[in-house]
Amino acid sequence: MIGNFFSRDEFPTLKNNPNLIYLDNAATTQTHRSVIERMDAYYNFSRATSHSGDYPLSHQVTDDYATARSQVAGLINVDADKVMFTSGATQGLNFVAEWCKDVPVVILSGAEHSSNIIPWLAQGRSLENGRLKVIPITVYSDGSQGVDLEAAQKIIEQHPESVLSITTTSNATGFNTEWEVLLNMAHAVGTRVCLDITQSVAHKQIDLTEYSAEWAVFSAHKMYGPTGVGALYCRFGFDSMRPLQYGGGQIDHLDFNSALFKNSIERMEPGTQNIAGILGFGVAAEFINYVTYDEIRLIELNLYECFISNKDIKSLVDLDRLFSPRDVTNIFSFRSNKYSPYDMATILGSKGIAVRSGRVCAHPFVNNLSNNGILRISLAPYNTVEEIELLGSKLAESIALLK
Repeated sequence: MIGNFFSRDEFPTLKNNPNLIYLDNAATTQTHRSVIERMDAYYNFSRATSHSGDYPLSHQVTDDYATARSQVAGLINVDADKVMFTSGATQGLNFVAEWCKDVPVVILSGAEHSSNIIPWLAQGRSLENGRLKVIPITVYSDGSQGVDLEAAQKIIEQHPESVLSITTTSNATGFNTEWEVLLNMAHAVGTRVCLDITQSVAHKQIDLTEYSAEWAVFSAHKMYGPTGVGALYCRFGFDSMRPLQYGGGQIDHLDFNSALFKNSIERMEPGTQNIAGILGFGVAAEFINYVTYDEIRLIELNLYECFISNKDIKSLVDLDRLFSPRDVTNIFSFRSNKYSPYDMATILGSKGIAVRSGRVCAHPFVNNLSNNGILRISLAPYNTVEEIELLGSKLAESIALLK
């Protein structure tokens, strides 16, 4: 029964494009029908602003907004008042960077997405001036990667009371950054931690009560929800946090001399929010909780085993794997000194197979892996064994055309 929730009919883009094989899920997942229906219901039956109207419809929308916050918070097992809505993980990371702009040293991993590098560089930090430190990533002989934990320990111990900002799963190759170990290292020396859980949250439980990071960010569009909305978790709550945007709805008193901000989450979310997107985000979180991470894992494990055992994919000797058979992942990336990843992706695209090529918004990491980018194939539970088999044969055909 659960498997039916991941049938193509439940995802309108897949249903309406029956010949599309969508394998770019690390960029964005397809939106579940229930999410779209919830957003449509808002526009069709309850279009009103929240938190400000003195009439029943506005009161209902305010209640629905609060429900969505609780649904999203429940996905990561935290209190609702510790989750604020953002436009996505990128905005969340920018907010954290701004709050931490006076911290002497910020520590990143070598596998970070652009959104967790550029905000820190914009503060004038760099490796050269020592205000930015980077934990190296080891590339093993089989192409897989891992965090250099020994180097991480030294960097973290040398810079206590800093900020460690890291992804939990690489968007480029899908490897686990051992963030749990790094978090414990950081907390042992008084360093605060920000987790980018964007690539993890659709696939496995991230319990932020068990692992008490100070901040965490993620986006709805990576977990079957709408684009343009995300969440920022703060362990301290937001009652005393400095707002980074200003507008209506966040103050208790205002005159031309001063403003008195509310001591609640509303101080952080001024103006009219993306209400439809937030309601859809809540349903996406509820959908994952209903299906369960255990069920998602079983489906993805089956797809993983089919991928790594596919005879056509295994026969491609001119493509170097960047994933390890030891680790279950939904992301399968390749590099090649002989063929252009862009050419391979373009040929696959012409055959109705959507994959990604290039530096996938992780330039330093991918540049460390390859001189000409990577070919990335990323799966979701609505993908099928038949699609993997077709990918294998078409990828082999693509290589043959490029010879």
